[in-house]
Amino acid sequence: MLNLFQNFMTSISIITTISIVFIGYIMLFAKPLPDVIITNIHKRYTGVTSTIINLFPEHAKTLDVGLYGNRINVGEKIVNFIDLLYYGYQLSEGKKCRIFHVRRNNEMIWALIFRDILRLPIKIIFTQTKIRYGSYITNYLTSKVDFVIVTHKRCINYLKNKEKVISIIPHGIKKDINKIINYNDIYNLKDKFVVSIFGRVRKEKGTDIFVKALIKILIKYPLLTGCIIGEIDSISFKDNLTNLINNNGLTDRIIFTGFINKSKDYEKYKYIYNNTDLCIAVPRYEGFGLTPIEAMANGIPVICSDTGAFYTMIDEDKTGNLIPIGDIDILADKIEYYINNQNKLKEMSKYCIDKVNNDFTIEVEAYRINKVYEKILLQ
Repeated sequence: MLNLFQNFMTSISIITTISIVFIGYIMLFAKPLPDVIITNIHKRYTGVTSTIINLFPEHAKTLDVGLYGNRINVGEKIVNFIDLLYYGYQLSEGKKCRIFHVRRNNEMIWALIFRDILRLPIKIIFTQTKIRYGSYITNYLTSKVDFVIVTHKRCINYLKNKEKVISIIPHGIKKDINKIINYNDIYNLKDKFVVSIFGRVRKEKGTDIFVKALIKILIKYPLLTGCIIGEIDSISFKDNLTNLINNNGLTDRIIFTGFINKSKDYEKYKYIYNNTDLCIAVPRYEGFGLTPIEAMANGIPVICSDTGAFYTMIDEDKTGNLIPIGDIDILADKIEYYINNQNKLKEMSKYCIDKVNNDFTIEVEAYRINKVYEKILLQ
């Protein structure tokens, strides 16, 4: 009995010591929490990552904002699990809660653990961009968050809990006022009528629709050139397109540039935009889609398929045109119309830039989200 009691007391002593050390470690290294925590629990660089990177500095200009998850290297304040354990139950003066803004399923799961198991006083905001019904898991998780921001009205139709929508806030892009004048004409685009498509080279993005439409009219217009700018998802898909181009004797008329990283190869990026007369965005499906906005910011009108949020970007015959999904003939006809009416494109250019500056900048998006944050923090 004596040995049993001694072993018990030894175990208690070890547990107590470990607990004291753990609590001391937390007290020593835990940092006070910001009012708004944005999550980035995903290792791969995706469109969501890009959105977070662009928005974070704008949020931080007026609010106390931190990042939970993988670093994005924009001078962000990092929040870790220890910070949440020690300071998670304390709120800033005058604040009724702390905000977790999530954009992925795994981020919703973690936020729900913090709120419902650890009982932290947080409100969870989820941003919904998709225009198709989510999986059972996504629908269940979305039903448990406090609020939903959608990027356009069509998203609401695919939500099970529409009453959770607190605001409709479209994505924005950074203003790009620099214009490269002296560049190497590496793709021989000067004095050509250049039609470009940006985005991953794959069926969902409609790259094949773009190629087939150009094939119908390239032979009629010697100065017409097509550019395909984007990472190749499937070698076989790209090879099929290349064979189609070659079999029609148009090898040098449609160019694959590969992915162009704007931050690392800005001059090449601007070279393509400076020489593009008309942009095409004809995916078979898109959640939101930034490609048209990026083209319009450079003064380039866009022909879009009617998916994603493109309907919010296109003012018919002013910033471009909407066409039915997958319609090669209409796309070819529209491209041909602008080849023969290039003055019309010049008229549309200013309208494109104004549309982006008024509705689709990162500053406008961040401002609208910050207003939502401020409203919730004081509820």
